[in-house]
Amino acid sequence: MGPEATNLLMSRIIEMKPAEDDSDHVPMLIDNNKQVPSRIKANIEKTGEDPGAVIVAMARRLAEAGVEVLAMPCNTAHHYARLLREAVSIPLLNMIDLTADHISHICGSTNSSAVVRTGILASSAIEITGRI
Repeated sequence: MGPEATNLLMSRIIEMKPAEDDSDHVPMLIDNNKQVPSRIKANIEKTGEDPGAVIVAMARRLAEAGVEVLAMPCNTAHHYARLLREAVSIPLLNMIDLTADHISHICGSTNSSAVVRTGILASSAIEITGRI
């Protein structure tokens, strides 16, 4: 949602993919839509317009353009992940689920004393599902 988060995600994808030529990079289509209503105002302050319809419209545009997977570099916007799963058939790399899976993997593959506490940095708009 935010341009800095989008830029950071793109930079990390570029860094992680070895490329000798520009054509070796992962193709990316970006819908950096500054018109998405505030997730904070809608979900925390309860004063803003629901951004769900705009986020779904963005996902549909990207799906129609032929993308194979969605990534949404905004913790708070993952509140709408269920809407995206219902609206488009392409998968969403859900950062909340991926983080929980990674933590579970680390905890399962280390000594019980190695990982004692896990901290989560997010806005209060994130719903904790109890997966961890």
